[in-house]
Amino acid sequence: MAWQVALVLDTETDLNVAIGEMPIWAQTTPQRQSYPHEWREQWHSMWNPDPGFTLITTPIAVDLVEQAATLLPTIEMHHPNLFSIHLFGVPKGNRLDVAMAGLFTTQP
Repeated sequence: MAWQVALVLDTETDLNVAIGEMPIWAQTTPQRQSYPHEWREQWHSMWNPDPGFTLITTPIAVDLVEQAATLLPTIEMHHPNLFSIHLFGVPKGNRLDVAMAGLFTTQP
């Protein structure tokens, strides 16, 4: 099965909108720290077959494009069937395009 994964590097995005639709990796906030326990109780399990929710505990970087590019190989390692990444809180633009192209371009 192929996966879409959300990477949320802001603190404002409402994760309740997307949870259950795709695995989410999100920046830690006090409110988000309660989500795994609440969701596990509601669903009886949220780890089948891949983790449904991962909190990122490193501080938000000033350069969100660089932070996203740094995290994506780890996300891909945890979700080997990854085919799409949805970025939240990361500014669109040429720098993001270049960073993503560099990550996913196959070298000979």
